[in-house]
Amino acid sequence: MAPDGVTTELVSAISSAPLSYLIPRQDAVPLAAPARVSIPPFEVPGYGRNEALKLMEDATFMEEVLSFVNSNIPELQSLQFKKPAFSITHAYPSAPSNASIPPQLEEFRHKLEEKVGRILRGQHIKPDFKVKRVALASAAEVDAGRETESAVSSIPESPIKRPIDELQKEHKRRKIEYQGSKEAEPKDAFKSTEGNQKAKIELVNLLQRIGLTDNEVDFGDRTCWKPLVEDDDCESSETCYMLSNQAMTLIQSCLLRLRNSRQMLELETQYLLRIQKCIRLTLEPMTEKTWTHMNKNNTLVFLAKHVCAACLTYFSLLKSGSSEKQLNLSPLMETIVDTIYSIVDDGVRPFYATETETSAPLELVLSICSVINELSDYIRENTMDESIITRLEYLTIKVLFFNVPNKRVSSGWDIAKLRLSFSELLSAIFSSAESQRSYIIEELCLNFDKTPSTSSAARSFKTSRGLCVSVFTMLTVNLVTESFSPQTFDFNEDFWSIFHSQDANIDNSKKQALQSTLDRFELFIDEQTTKRDETVSNLTSSLLSKIVTDSEITTRKIFEIFVEDLLAMMEFPEWPAAETILFFLTKGLVYMATSEEHNAVIEAFALEMIGLIGCKIVELKKLGLKAMTLEGFQTVTGSYFQSLFFLQDHSPRAYQYLSLNMLSLVRMAQTNRSEVSPDQISSIYEIYLNSRSEKCLRIDQLEVIDLKEEDPHQNVMAAGQLVTLYEKFLSLMLSSLNHPRIKARTRAIKNLALLTNIQPAIILLPGVKEAVELRIKDESSLVRDAVVDFMSSYCKANSGTSLSFTPLLCQLMSDDSVAVRKRVIKTCNELYMLTDQTILKTMISQHFLLRKDDEETSIRKLAVEILLEHWVNPLVKCEEEGNDPTLIASDIMKVILPVLDQSDEAYALVHRFFVEDILHKGEKPQKYYDSILNMCNHLIGTASNWVSFEVPSEEPSPETKRSMLFLSMIASCDGMLISQDLLVSLQCFLEASGCMFSYSLDIFRDVLVVNRNLKPDFARTCESVLLQRLTKLDNRELAETVRCIWLFSNITGDSRRIASAAISCIRLIKPFADSAMSGLSVIYDGKLMRLLSLIGHFGSFCQFDQPGTKDIFISAKLGLKTNDTVRSLLVRILLCFSGPKVDRSVRSRAIENLLNICTSDPILFKTMAIKNILSVSLNESSELERPTKKVIINAFTRLLQHAEKETLKRVGLNINVSGSSKIDITAFHGESNNFLVDAICTSLVQDHLQPILGACLQDETDYAFTATKLLSLIIRLGLANPRICIATVIALESSSNAGTREIALAIHQELYEKHESLIETSYTEGFRLAVSYRKRVSSRFYVEFTFLHSFFGVFKNNVTSRRKALSTLGRSFCFNEVRFSTQNAALEYLDYISYISRCFNAITCNTLEEAYTVVKAITVAVCSPGYDILSKLETSPTTKSYLFVLRAYLVLLRLNHSFMVRYGLNLDTIGDFSAAKGDRSLRVPPKARNLHTNIDLHDLDIECLKIDNDKTNMELQTKLSFLLSSTREGDLYD
Repeated sequence: MAPDGVTTELVSAISSAPLSYLIPRQDAVPLAAPARVSIPPFEVPGYGRNEALKLMEDATFMEEVLSFVNSNIPELQSLQFKKPAFSITHAYPSAPSNASIPPQLEEFRHKLEEKVGRILRGQHIKPDFKVKRVALASAAEVDAGRETESAVSSIPESPIKRPIDELQKEHKRRKIEYQGSKEAEPKDAFKSTEGNQKAKIELVNLLQRIGLTDNEVDFGDRTCWKPLVEDDDCESSETCYMLSNQAMTLIQSCLLRLRNSRQMLELETQYLLRIQKCIRLTLEPMTEKTWTHMNKNNTLVFLAKHVCAACLTYFSLLKSGSSEKQLNLSPLMETIVDTIYSIVDDGVRPFYATETETSAPLELVLSICSVINELSDYIRENTMDESIITRLEYLTIKVLFFNVPNKRVSSGWDIAKLRLSFSELLSAIFSSAESQRSYIIEELCLNFDKTPSTSSAARSFKTSRGLCVSVFTMLTVNLVTESFSPQTFDFNEDFWSIFHSQDANIDNSKKQALQSTLDRFELFIDEQTTKRDETVSNLTSSLLSKIVTDSEITTRKIFEIFVEDLLAMMEFPEWPAAETILFFLTKGLVYMATSEEHNAVIEAFALEMIGLIGCKIVELKKLGLKAMTLEGFQTVTGSYFQSLFFLQDHSPRAYQYLSLNMLSLVRMAQTNRSEVSPDQISSIYEIYLNSRSEKCLRIDQLEVIDLKEEDPHQNVMAAGQLVTLYEKFLSLMLSSLNHPRIKARTRAIKNLALLTNIQPAIILLPGVKEAVELRIKDESSLVRDAVVDFMSSYCKANSGTSLSFTPLLCQLMSDDSVAVRKRVIKTCNELYMLTDQTILKTMISQHFLLRKDDEETSIRKLAVEILLEHWVNPLVKCEEEGNDPTLIASDIMKVILPVLDQSDEAYALVHRFFVEDILHKGEKPQKYYDSILNMCNHLIGTASNWVSFEVPSEEPSPETKRSMLFLSMIASCDGMLISQDLLVSLQCFLEASGCMFSYSLDIFRDVLVVNRNLKPDFARTCESVLLQRLTKLDNRELAETVRCIWLFSNITGDSRRIASAAISCIRLIKPFADSAMSGLSVIYDGKLMRLLSLIGHFGSFCQFDQPGTKDIFISAKLGLKTNDTVRSLLVRILLCFSGPKVDRSVRSRAIENLLNICTSDPILFKTMAIKNILSVSLNESSELERPTKKVIINAFTRLLQHAEKETLKRVGLNINVSGSSKIDITAFHGESNNFLVDAICTSLVQDHLQPILGACLQDETDYAFTATKLLSLIIRLGLANPRICIATVIALESSSNAGTREIALAIHQELYEKHESLIETSYTEGFRLAVSYRKRVSSRFYVEFTFLHSFFGVFKNNVTSRRKALSTLGRSFCFNEVRFSTQNAALEYLDYISYISRCFNAITCNTLEEAYTVVKAITVAVCSPGYDILSKLETSPTTKSYLFVLRAYLVLLRLNHSFMVRYGLNLDTIGDFSAAKGDRSLRVPPKARNLHTNIDLHDLDIECLKIDNDKTNMELQTKLSFLLSSTREGDLYD
């Protein structure tokens, strides 16, 4: 009877462990894979492997099983085999030869075959569903050709990741108790003497029929012998005979049943030698045949299969368990190798050499694979002649790398099977013959580029995990995995006896012997680790050398597939060598990327591969495991043992290799200073030795190990070699971000993007964010484009931490590249929709508004569309759907309000957007425009609700301030949008203070201008409130208050109150005016200052000359005549305070208000009194008059801004719509008021342009900044000649005031784009003006050097413009003896040369042509005139002007030396170079040798100008003579 737990039902047995030779069901065919799958060891449920083997040794039990099969079983009536989906004429491939199938099962299967019999065609039944029948080869080939990239990317979870209690429960049944340590093989597989004796008798009888000697052979017996057909391929003249298939099959069967049995040992040697002799007789004639026409000759195919059968018979003889040594001494192995070599090389490969779909017979391919597998097993266990090994290596390389046409790649199931078998053969040679390793590596790398370059064709190997990889990848991993193992160290019997001894009092000699063996084992581990590292390093360096020397892109693609496969295999414990190969690959790639010995393509590719591997490094580093700490070591070793526990039944190779890795880690803990105690290390060794002694790692052996429930394989990888490259990897990433090559920087950004997808915190590491910020301004658009990709993906994936990086992304909206700007805008739009952070939306919206002024029309349109989509369309859509828009309006207002409050520029942008794109009707449909107006009403309502809760007497909240600002902005866009009800709610803020009062005044002002339908009572009340506050307001509030009062009086129709207020002011100021008119001094008085402001505002905003109002002034008897205007009266009053005896502050206030009146009525600027005031004040050189000048400049600015605003209002936004355009005919005759205003503005600018330009260069205070802003406005409006202004603009670019410098650069940029040819002639004047300006206003004149860097930034990368500017600068170096004849002029020349030289040395030339232009200019300016200066100094040594020029020439020569050294310039090229013509061959980026070469001027005494020292002067003359001679001879630059 069968033991408990063992099934006795054949149906259940076949279901749980099906026999591999049975034809699979049709619905199981798609699960078949064209790969060699390792079959798990056979187990009887409930029993371990060894117990199952012992069970099979029970002869009684096995006889019961066979008798049970022979009986009539009712259950078998329901067991049916369905019709297969392939032709049954093709045999289905059997199980791989390396599968761990015990020989007992082979015997059992043989007997079971005899009982069951063969399944014939008529016994098949129809399948459950219909499918098209295909041949087996085709079905397998199609399956092999499927796209496998998804299998690589989606990796199944490791099965060893299970809770510890479940792991212990599952493996509890595997616990094996050993009484002793015996390393012996199992005894006889079958103790059935009857069965073995029967096999022996059958074998002996067969051999006797065959003939024990050559004389006894009966070649006529066709059951034993078969004649070899004579043909042209056979060189023998005699008929040759070979063993028949029937005879060889029977011999194999008998040898299989007798394997390792007592009967085999008792078999006489002559029988075994006779079998060997018969096989030799069969194979020897085959060595003389030619197999080149196998694809056309079926007889050759038959003979090839017969050869394979003979080879397999011989290997069965060798594995039979016989102790006869003569079997291994026969030269038959060489014959086998030669014959198989010829068959494969000459016969099988031609099947696949053409593009036709012909294939070698599947049975032949499988037979060859079986022979190769037997050869692999034989090589692992025996030593073969080196010539045979070499021949097998040649054949293997040919099979693995022979070229298969692309049309056949997708159908290469049989090719993959063949290559897989040969890769196993190469692995066996590599592991057993160390002398062949270097040759194998060399050949593999030499033929690396012959593997398929497409992922689908390359990844033809499908593992048992479902992972598809290339045969080359699997081969290299297997080579490393199989070749290094601690198992090869031999522990003798004495060691095991001492190790397992339970005697506590063991003597010292045995302890020393035990320790000595352990020491040798530790040294062996170190040696194996060293050999492994050297081998893998040799392999990876050879591969990388192949990448460097081969410029084909396909080779790099193959290498990329190789790396991807390794990364995928690394995820599974079955392939631990993948991590080792990746470690050395990464080290080599890092060297390639940093050595500067390779071209840009190789460096970029190396960085790309490092990025792929680096993602895995970062992922493992993220675990934070430190193996050399106490806790980390416990975790890692526990994970190692868990992985080993899994691998011992799934992959013996990986088990041994991972054991070596674990022991290497233990050795590292021993040799390095770590927290690991000796007891912990001893416990690891003890567990390993126990598992090796018992040939099994049991769960009870791991009780001392702290097992974790997490994935142990991840911990094993985290403690591996690859993670140690983390710091080096990050350092490379940072250095690559600043790499001089564009491709390297681009790849570095992409790698950083990959890394941040895994570990976002990398961006927070020191230096990373700063490096990314630098790349935002990179000169290459490719790099900036990569930055956009990186930052957009990062911000989208990490919205919580993207606040600090969104500004960097938004900066790229102003990029020079149109493509980059578009991508940034679209990316920011996506980020806007993803984020909930108002601050991010505000920031993005502000940059969208800036794009309204973009030079590219498509970008302007895109930015406006996005803003409308976010700010307008949600409310419009809500209005159309009839939903409540309150929440949507509130969300939109939370974005708009912070933008408004950001700055004055942001306010202006929002205002423009509402005016031009929202409220401007244009060609919008009326319905849509009405919806937009309703949208604005919702926004106004939301803002008014926030304002209505505010108490005027209290400090307003930021939200209330912003809401009032929004309402004032809306009112300035269109006052009709503000209703009277809203004005009533805002009336209370007319009594408030601060910004709330200012905003309310702005709102009332803009509404009153366009809406005069307010209720008179409401207007009268507001007017009264404002009149009461006239004496309590500052100057700005006073102006708006007066204006609002006048507008309110127009609505009420009663201007008496404001007229009375004006009359009162005139009467109050009359005593002061009388004093000024009589020539008395007028001192400062607060009351007078306020009265002056009131009179000025009354004159600016009030139209007192209206009928009825003027009569009030006349009746007041103020000296106003009937023909005079009230405004002229106010002007006369203010003119009284413009005299010289009036206090300067009072005079400034009077002139300020006088000019305010003139701005409202520009015709007053034409009066002689105003002209005199402007002329005298602006031309006054006294510093005390600066406040008055500033007032005048501000007045000019307001006048020009008002004129610009009125022009825009007059032209309107419908300028392109012909139906709405109006032509002012009077303007053609010069009679239009608009023409008059323009003429007045132009006249004022032309009359006073020089004082304005002088004010810009006066100093670096707010006064000069105000003048600079006016200059910017003048140039923008086109009121001045650019050629006149450009010199001042260039000088302002040298300012240390950042605001002034930015305005100057913006002006220069605008003039450069519009009038380049006009302004470039004034560059020299601008340079000289800049030098005099800096020397006058700066205390750091002798150390400044940034001027030219700003100047050349205007040209960007325009080669022609930069070359012209450099040529102009070079010409300015020349000394004009007439111009600089005086001492002051020579000193000016020295200052100019020293300042420009320092600035020149600070810039970087974009091309070699630019560097040669500078050096050529210096050579021309110095060489010939320099000798003239020396000769004149000899005759007039005390002439100071010549001494200044001497110093200037020395400075130029040192600048020349600096450029020669930095850019490695050639003297011969300088002589032939022409700056005017240029040289296109030199327009290449220079390789700067030293970017930090400074010009030392201390010994020239330029700063302190010690020119009276004769000794110093003589030394300088000597230096100049030496430098001049060196410059001509070239010695200085060698």
